[in-house]
Amino acid sequence: MARPIMALIVSYLLVGVLGCAFLLAYWTHLGSAWLGVVRSVAFVVIMGGVHFVGYRLWKRQGAATIEQAEAPPSTSIWQAYGDAIKAAVAQQVVILLLASLVLDGGLMLRMATLAAAGSWAFNIVIVARRPRSPTPTDVLIVKYGFWLAALVSFVLAPIMGRTF
Repeated sequence: MARPIMALIVSYLLVGVLGCAFLLAYWTHLGSAWLGVVRSVAFVVIMGGVHFVGYRLWKRQGAATIEQAEAPPSTSIWQAYGDAIKAAVAQQVVILLLASLVLDGGLMLRMATLAAAGSWAFNIVIVARRPRSPTPTDVLIVKYGFWLAALVSFVLAPIMGRTF
Protein backbone atom coordinates (compact mmCIF):
# COMPACT_ATOMS: atom_id res chain seq x y z
CA MET A 1 0.00 0.00 0.00
CA ALA A 2 1.30 3.48 -0.87
CA ARG A 3 2.62 5.64 1.94
CA PRO A 4 0.18 8.57 1.32
CA ILE A 5 -2.80 6.21 1.41
CA MET A 6 -1.56 4.70 4.66
CA ALA A 7 -1.13 8.21 6.11
CA LEU A 8 -4.67 9.09 5.04
CA ILE A 9 -6.08 5.97 6.73
CA VAL A 10 -4.15 6.63 9.93
CA SER A 11 -5.29 10.26 9.90
CA TYR A 12 -8.93 9.22 9.48
CA LEU A 13 -8.73 6.69 12.31
CA LEU A 14 -6.95 9.10 14.64
CA VAL A 15 -9.27 12.02 13.94
CA GLY A 16 -12.34 9.78 14.14
CA VAL A 17 -11.40 8.20 17.46
CA LEU A 18 -10.31 11.46 19.09
CA GLY A 19 -13.34 13.35 17.78
CA CYS A 20 -15.75 10.68 18.99
CA ALA A 21 -14.06 10.55 22.38
CA PHE A 22 -14.32 14.30 22.89
CA LEU A 23 -17.91 14.49 21.64
CA LEU A 24 -19.05 11.57 23.76
CA ALA A 25 -17.30 12.92 26.85
CA TYR A 26 -18.86 16.35 26.38
CA TRP A 27 -22.42 15.15 25.79
CA THR A 28 -22.21 12.47 28.48
CA HIS A 29 -21.13 15.17 30.92
CA LEU A 30 -24.27 17.11 29.98
CA GLY A 31 -26.41 14.00 30.50
CA SER A 32 -27.29 13.36 26.85
CA ALA A 33 -25.26 10.29 25.91
CA TRP A 34 -27.57 9.41 23.01
CA LEU A 35 -27.06 12.88 21.53
CA GLY A 36 -23.30 12.33 21.86
CA VAL A 37 -23.59 9.07 19.91
CA VAL A 38 -25.62 10.75 17.16
CA ARG A 39 -23.14 13.62 16.86
CA SER A 40 -20.21 11.21 16.95
CA VAL A 41 -21.67 9.21 14.06
CA ALA A 42 -22.25 12.45 12.14
CA PHE A 43 -18.65 13.51 12.88
CA VAL A 44 -17.25 10.21 11.62
CA VAL A 45 -19.32 10.47 8.41
CA ILE A 46 -18.22 14.07 7.81
CA MET A 47 -14.56 13.22 8.44
CA GLY A 48 -14.92 10.24 6.12
CA GLY A 49 -16.13 12.62 3.42
CA VAL A 50 -13.26 15.01 4.06
CA HIS A 51 -10.71 12.21 3.84
CA PHE A 52 -12.36 10.84 0.69
CA VAL A 53 -12.05 14.27 -0.93
CA GLY A 54 -8.40 14.33 0.16
CA TYR A 55 -7.88 10.94 -1.45
CA ARG A 56 -9.51 12.10 -4.70
CA LEU A 57 -7.32 15.21 -4.74
CA TRP A 58 -4.25 13.07 -4.15
CA LYS A 59 -5.19 10.87 -7.12
CA ARG A 60 -5.69 13.94 -9.35
CA GLN A 61 -2.44 15.69 -8.48
CA GLY A 62 -0.76 14.24 -11.58
CA ALA A 63 -2.81 16.69 -13.64
CA ALA A 64 -1.40 19.60 -11.65
CA THR A 65 2.14 18.85 -12.79
CA ILE A 66 1.22 19.74 -16.38
CA GLU A 67 -0.17 23.05 -15.16
CA GLN A 68 3.00 23.66 -13.15
CA ALA A 69 5.25 22.98 -16.12
CA GLU A 70 3.75 25.98 -17.97
CA ALA A 71 4.77 28.54 -15.33
CA PRO A 72 8.44 29.15 -14.62
CA PRO A 73 9.34 28.64 -10.95
CA SER A 74 9.96 31.74 -8.82
CA THR A 75 13.27 32.42 -7.17
CA SER A 76 11.76 32.58 -3.68
CA ILE A 77 8.61 31.74 -1.78
CA TRP A 78 7.96 35.41 -1.08
CA GLN A 79 8.13 36.24 -4.79
CA ALA A 80 5.58 33.51 -5.52
CA TYR A 81 3.14 34.18 -2.67
CA GLY A 82 4.05 37.65 -1.33
CA ASP A 83 1.16 39.66 -2.79
CA ALA A 84 -1.39 37.02 -1.82
CA ILE A 85 -0.06 36.84 1.74
CA LYS A 86 -0.16 40.63 2.11
CA ALA A 87 -3.79 40.72 0.93
CA ALA A 88 -4.75 37.84 3.24
CA VAL A 89 -3.14 39.49 6.27
CA ALA A 90 -4.84 42.83 5.50
CA GLN A 91 -8.26 41.16 5.19
CA GLN A 92 -7.86 39.16 8.36
CA VAL A 93 -6.61 42.10 10.44
CA VAL A 94 -9.64 44.16 9.45
CA ILE A 95 -12.12 41.33 10.07
CA LEU A 96 -10.56 40.35 13.41
CA LEU A 97 -10.57 43.98 14.51
CA LEU A 98 -14.23 44.38 13.58
CA ALA A 99 -15.12 41.04 15.19
CA SER A 100 -13.45 42.15 18.42
CA LEU A 101 -15.71 45.21 18.50
CA VAL A 102 -18.95 43.23 18.35
CA LEU A 103 -20.61 43.11 21.76
CA ASP A 104 -21.59 39.44 21.84
CA GLY A 105 -19.33 38.16 24.59
CA GLY A 106 -16.51 37.26 22.21
CA LEU A 107 -18.40 34.68 20.11
CA MET A 108 -17.81 36.47 16.81
CA LEU A 109 -14.13 36.97 17.64
CA ARG A 110 -13.72 33.28 18.50
CA MET A 111 -15.30 32.17 15.23
CA ALA A 112 -13.24 34.67 13.21
CA THR A 113 -10.08 33.54 15.02
CA LEU A 114 -10.87 29.90 14.26
CA ALA A 115 -11.46 30.81 10.62
CA ALA A 116 -8.14 32.66 10.47
CA ALA A 117 -6.29 29.76 12.11
CA GLY A 118 -7.88 27.27 9.72
CA SER A 119 -7.06 29.47 6.77
CA TRP A 120 -3.39 29.75 7.75
CA ALA A 121 -3.13 26.03 8.39
CA PHE A 122 -4.41 25.43 4.87
CA ASN A 123 -2.08 28.11 3.49
CA ILE A 124 0.90 26.40 5.09
CA VAL A 125 -0.06 23.14 3.38
CA ILE A 126 -0.38 24.89 0.03
CA VAL A 127 2.96 26.70 0.34
CA ALA A 128 4.71 23.53 1.55
CA ARG A 129 3.34 21.57 -1.39
CA ARG A 130 4.44 24.03 -4.12
CA PRO A 131 6.80 26.56 -2.58
CA ARG A 132 8.17 28.24 -5.70
CA SER A 133 5.72 27.36 -8.47
CA PRO A 134 2.16 27.94 -7.29
CA THR A 135 -0.79 27.46 -9.58
CA PRO A 136 -3.23 30.36 -10.02
CA THR A 137 -5.66 28.42 -7.82
CA ASP A 138 -3.06 28.18 -5.06
CA VAL A 139 -2.52 31.94 -5.09
CA LEU A 140 -6.28 32.53 -5.12
CA ILE A 141 -6.80 30.24 -2.12
CA VAL A 142 -3.98 31.88 -0.16
CA LYS A 143 -5.42 35.30 -0.95
CA TYR A 144 -9.14 34.63 -0.33
CA GLY A 145 -9.19 31.33 1.57
CA PHE A 146 -10.11 33.13 4.82
CA TRP A 147 -13.60 33.80 3.48
CA LEU A 148 -14.19 30.12 2.77
CA ALA A 149 -12.87 29.22 6.23
CA ALA A 150 -15.11 31.90 7.78
CA LEU A 151 -18.14 30.52 5.94
CA VAL A 152 -17.38 27.00 7.16
CA SER A 153 -16.78 28.28 10.68
CA PHE A 154 -20.05 30.21 10.84
CA VAL A 155 -22.05 27.31 9.38
CA LEU A 156 -20.51 24.61 11.58
CA ALA A 157 -20.60 26.57 14.86
CA PRO A 158 -24.37 26.26 15.42
CA ILE A 159 -24.34 22.64 14.26
CA MET A 160 -21.60 21.58 16.66
CA GLY A 161 -23.29 23.28 19.60
CA ARG A 162 -21.39 24.97 22.37
CA THR A 163 -18.13 23.10 21.85
CA PHE A 164 -16.30 26.31 20.96
